[in-house]
Amino acid sequence: HDTNQFKNLLRLYTDSYVDNWSHIVDRKDIVIYNLHEDGNVLKTFYCNILKAEHACKKAIETLHPNTNVGFSTVFDAIAVAAHQEGIVPDTFGRKKATLLITDFFKDSFITESDLPKDCFEDEDMAYIMEKSKAVESELLPAYFASEDGEATMQAELDELMESKYCVVDTGKVMAEYGVLLLAEFAK
Repeated sequence: HDTNQFKNLLRLYTDSYVDNWSHIVDRKDIVIYNLHEDGNVLKTFYCNILKAEHACKKAIETLHPNTNVGFSTVFDAIAVAAHQEGIVPDTFGRKKATLLITDFFKDSFITESDLPKDCFEDEDMAYIMEKSKAVESELLPAYFASEDGEATMQAELDELMESKYCVVDTGKVMAEYGVLLLAEFAK
C-alpha cells in the first residue's frame, strides 16, 4: 500500500474535519449532516437544523432536481491519453478533442460504464468500509444502530465501488480503441 495514499484517504473522513475545526469552535457547535438519511440538504437544513417552519415548508414544496449533476471526466481523460499517444493532433484543442471522442463512443453505442475501469483493490475497499463504519458508529450512533444504518451504508459503498472509486483505464482504452480513434481524428 502507498502510505501517502492512505494518509490522504484518512483526511476525507468526517472525524478529521471535526478535529480540524475543533480548535476554532466547540464540538457542540458542529452539526454533522447524515447524507444516508436524506439527500435533500436544503430541506434538512431548514427543517431539522434551523427549525425554520416556513422555509422548511417552501423547501419541501419546491424540490428541484439536482442541477449539480457533475462533469464527467471520462472522455476528457481519454482525450488527454489519446493526445499523449499522438492520436490527437496538436491542432485540436482539449475541449474539441473531448467532444469528438464523446461523439465517437456515443455513435458506437459505447457508454462510460462499458469502458474498462481502474478501481481500488478489494482490500482497500474493505479498509475504507471498516473505517467508515467506525466513524459512522461514533458520530451517528443512533442512525448506525438503526435497522437501515449499516445496511444502507454498505449498499451505498457497493454502488460507489463501480463508479466513484474508479477511473477509466485509459491504457486499456487506447489499446482497444486507439486505432479507431486515430482514424476518427484523421477525417
